[in-house]
Amino acid sequence: MYLRGLNGLRALAACSVILAHVCGILVEKGFLKTNYFGHFGGYSVTIFFTLSGFLITYLLLKELESESKIDIKKFYMRRILRIWPLYFFYIVLVVLVMKFFLSSTIWYYIFIVPNIPYALHLSGHAIVTIPLLTHYWSVGVEEQFYAFWPWLIKYSSKIKRSIFLF
Repeated sequence: MYLRGLNGLRALAACSVILAHVCGILVEKGFLKTNYFGHFGGYSVTIFFTLSGFLITYLLLKELESESKIDIKKFYMRRILRIWPLYFFYIVLVVLVMKFFLSSTIWYYIFIVPNIPYALHLSGHAIVTIPLLTHYWSVGVEEQFYAFWPWLIKYSSKIKRSIFLF
């Protein structure tokens, strides 16, 4: 499903992420004193997550409306074919470039939970993130969302009934 009106939001969010990263590099190199755009990168990630959640929910509800059911297998196949080829291609590329850096952390990335070492690294735990893959935390969050959201949408009426019983 293509919703043309969302392209402007995507473009603004993408530009904000790029600007935040470029300014961050300029601060590291001493060309800027402060990354004034750093917080826009975080807001942009929130925009991407919100758009993704909206689009996935919209597609699932449209399928439920037109087919009277949600085909979970087809949903996962579409996600896998759309995301995994580039996801794993980039991991292989990074591993080849950094072949001597490879650590046990790579398994988090391979099993699509890269947000775990990222979160542990940020919270002060002695876990090493792979520098060229630190941005994968957001893909991990999104993939984990895909893991449970279709099931919740598919069975939401049953869930609502069971909640109201308590």
